[in-house]
Amino acid sequence: MSVVATLVVAPAAIVNAAPARTATPFNAYLKGIAVVPGGGAWAVGTNLPATSASKGIIEHWTGSAWRRSPFTNPGGASAASSLSGVVVPSASSAFAVGAVNLDGVTTETLIERWNGTSWNRMPSPSPGGSPGVSSLAAVAAVSPSQAWAVGSYLTCSFCVTAFNQTLIEHWNGSAWRQERSPSPGTADSFLLGVTAVSGKDAWAVGSTTDSAGFEQTLIEHWNGTAWTRVRSPNPGGPQRSNMLFGVAAVSRSDVWAVGTAVQGPTDDTLIEHWDGSTWKQVRSPQGPAGTTGSFLYAVAAASATRAWAVGTYARNGAEQTLIERWKGASWQRVTGTNPGGPLHTNLLSAVAASSASSVWAAGFFDAVGVPDRTLTEHWNGQAWSTVPSISR
Repeated sequence: MSVVATLVVAPAAIVNAAPARTATPFNAYLKGIAVVPGGGAWAVGTNLPATSASKGIIEHWTGSAWRRSPFTNPGGASAASSLSGVVVPSASSAFAVGAVNLDGVTTETLIERWNGTSWNRMPSPSPGGSPGVSSLAAVAAVSPSQAWAVGSYLTCSFCVTAFNQTLIEHWNGSAWRQERSPSPGTADSFLLGVTAVSGKDAWAVGSTTDSAGFEQTLIEHWNGTAWTRVRSPNPGGPQRSNMLFGVAAVSRSDVWAVGTAVQGPTDDTLIEHWDGSTWKQVRSPQGPAGTTGSFLYAVAAASATRAWAVGTYARNGAEQTLIERWKGASWQRVTGTNPGGPLHTNLLSAVAASSASSVWAAGFFDAVGVPDRTLTEHWNGQAWSTVPSISR
């Protein structure tokens, strides 16, 4: 599997999830993006200075430019933090989630809330304890008083026999509380994406490891009372790894999940669809000829005939952005931008759609002699273009 997958797959180490690069003044990555009702957008990620701990970053699209939003990283200069997901239920309310390591030993969940004026940390459960790891990878909301955050926790960060378990937390308008969720594998289980249709209908996706050490797709559903596992396709079979990274819902009977499936020597894109009764695999494009691995990390759905999935494909030792579009009949590959050039890494890890003519995608790129930099791209109904974003 390409090393690119570790950017998204390793929630247990989410504070340091970005791949190692040559020491430079700053490396910066965007991992989550969301549109604001009525206009605007928020993007979150992490900034890795060469000489200090990683720090979460938040950026705001004002309608004409991306601006860094003031954000107090908890724990001060020595603490490492990262933000991986963001959701905007209203113009004056947003949630961003991730993880923070305050003492070099224990990693806690991190939830920040935008109140229309500033970002402030909210108390949230960290069931991994100390020394342990608790991290959040994604967040979804029905309203400012109804939200879900998902991730994983590890109760002993130094124990060889300890395994990651799924973590789901719920915001009821007054407090974040952990909800019971299945961790069905014999080893690690992770949740990496979440979406909510209503207070009684939500989905979370990720992966769980079987007794043979292979990752299998994991889909869980909230029916208003409990989270339960729902059967999902594993096209690679029991001796191949299959993972889901993102999920988006149009309605109770129209939900998309995306990821990757190991098919022999290559990694292929994986798209699955819920029709109200069953999850089924849907044919999805791979990278162009010569591709050795294709990955989809996020999906967004504006309507039954408008959905987008983003990721990357590997070819000739480099990574190029991968963008796919659903128009009601099939998924088709659409050309994105690759500001790092054809011989370097260009990766999209998040996507958000507000209409058929306005879609945002975010990630990072690198190029010769410069640090890894944040990447934002915008679809205007005709083509994708790079929009300058802030990397430090």
